[in-house]
Amino acid sequence: MLRTVGLVLGVAMLWFALTAPTAPDRLSLAAFGRLPLEAIVLAALILVMPARGARAVGLGAGLVMGVVAVLKLLDLGTFTVLGRPFELITDMPILTAGLSFVGDAAGPWAERGVAAAVIALTVTVLAAVPWTMLRLVPLVRRHRHRALQGCAALMAAWLALAVAGVRSPGGDPVAMVGVAPYTAGKVTASIEARRDLAQFEQTLAADPLAATPPSLSAFAGTDVLVVFVESYGRVGSRSSSLRAPSVTGRSTPRSRRGRSVRGRCWATRPRSPRRTGRPSRTR
Repeated sequence: MLRTVGLVLGVAMLWFALTAPTAPDRLSLAAFGRLPLEAIVLAALILVMPARGARAVGLGAGLVMGVVAVLKLLDLGTFTVLGRPFELITDMPILTAGLSFVGDAAGPWAERGVAAAVIALTVTVLAAVPWTMLRLVPLVRRHRHRALQGCAALMAAWLALAVAGVRSPGGDPVAMVGVAPYTAGKVTASIEARRDLAQFEQTLAADPLAATPPSLSAFAGTDVLVVFVESYGRVGSRSSSLRAPSVTGRSTPRSRRGRSVRGRCWATRPRSPRRTGRPSRTR
């Protein structure tokens, strides 16, 4: 009984990795009713390969699907808070910052509880999906002839749906190719992030002002820009409910003192649209 329940939960995790979208606004039951090409190809490979090779393919696919499931959970969380997917190279400190926020808001025991829950969920997914694949391989191969017929029928259905352009109620193609481009995109983004970080470190190392003493007098005779980046942006500066009375009118030029304060540059990328109900813009 416990094995059956575990197998059902494992299949659910596997299907989540195959079909789940990464944006919360696209998350619906219809999204999980799509037909992934990777599932058909994987089943066909397991059926035509020798038993030992089929188990190796199933285990490898299970490990990959487990990692994809964890990454999609991270994407859903990051999309909810920041309005963008999770970036492996640059966003790891966000997890620590999130735990620190929980600790500041609810205490150290809540922080430890959340950390333990996250670790337990990650380990469970990474272990359950490969175990499920190893359990499914002999079940599928036990009825190889019928399973091959089913794969052929599903492949024909996938091609028909793809040619017809059938879409789910959420607007996504029913005949989907999800895991392969998703994984390739994550790998490409990680490589680009590593390259950008290396370039940034090289630029810092060649900074001509690195040896400048920590005093503003060293910048005499030069133009200095002091840029403030804050999360409310235009919404915070123009909304009467958010703007503090003490800062009203402080954006006027102060040319008599040799400096000016301006707030006219607005970014167009939303940071947390689900928090404010409208895209907040960074100033």
